[in-house]
Amino acid sequence: MKPENAAPAASIVVLNHNGVEWLERCFASLRRQTFFAQLEVILVDNASTDASVATARQLLADFPMGWVLENKENLGFCEGNNVGARAARGKYVFFLNNDTWLEPECMERLLAETARAGAHASTPLVLDYDDDQFQNLGFLGFDIFGLPSPSAQCAETREIFIPCGCSYLIDREWFLKVGEFDALFFIYSDEVDLSWRVWIAGGHIVGVPSARLHHRGAAGVNPKGGEKVVEVRTTDRKRFLANRNSLLTLMKNG
Repeated sequence: MKPENAAPAASIVVLNHNGVEWLERCFASLRRQTFFAQLEVILVDNASTDASVATARQLLADFPMGWVLENKENLGFCEGNNVGARAARGKYVFFLNNDTWLEPECMERLLAETARAGAHASTPLVLDYDDDQFQNLGFLGFDIFGLPSPSAQCAETREIFIPCGCSYLIDREWFLKVGEFDALFFIYSDEVDLSWRVWIAGGHIVGVPSARLHHRGAAGVNPKGGEKVVEVRTTDRKRFLANRNSLLTLMKNG
C-alpha cells in the first residue's frame, strides 16, 4: 500500500526482475542513509518468478515510506521505471539498479550537490561492487564514433552529459516534462536518450564524486559469478581499441 506520509525529498525507484539475491544489501544500504527519513523507496517488480516480491515486502516492512509495485508483465527497463516515477511523490526521482549499494552519505550529498549546482539531473560516483575500484561518473559526451565518452575520476562536482543508467537522479517535474524514458527502448541506451532530451530542454546535468555508490553491473543479463562479472558479451575490447587508435592516428596525421 502506498504510504500517506508527507512528501519525501526524493523517491528511490528500484527496478527488479528475478533479482532477489541483490535486494537485501541494496535495501540495507538505503536503510543506513543519513537522509533516510526523507526518502521514499519503491520496488517496481517486472513480473518476477522468484521470491523477489515477498522478500522486498519483508525488507521494506519497517521503512516509513517503502512499498512495492507489481507489474503483470516484464515491461523492460524504461517502462518499468516510468511506472515507478509516475507513482513517486518526491521532488527528485532516483532510478537505482538492484545490484547496487550506497555508502551512508550518498543520497544526502547527491541531493545537496545537485541543488547547489542548479542541476536538473545527476549521478553519484560509481565504484565496483566489492571494492573502491572506479567504474565511472557518467559520460562526458561522445567520441568520433558516436559512442559515449567515459568520464575520469575527479574531486569536485562537474558537468557531465549523461548520468549512469544504474544511478540516475532527476527532478521529477523535468522527467515528466521531457517525456519520461522512451518505452520503445526495452533496455540499454535509455539514459543516453533521456539525457539528450534534458539538455535540449535547457536542463543541466552533473556528476557528484562525493556521493559514492557501488555497482556490480549487468546482473540481469550476466548473472554468473556472483559479485563479479565473469562474462563480457561485446566486441573484443583490445581489438576495438586498437582499431580506434589506428584511425585516430591516421586522422591526426592527415
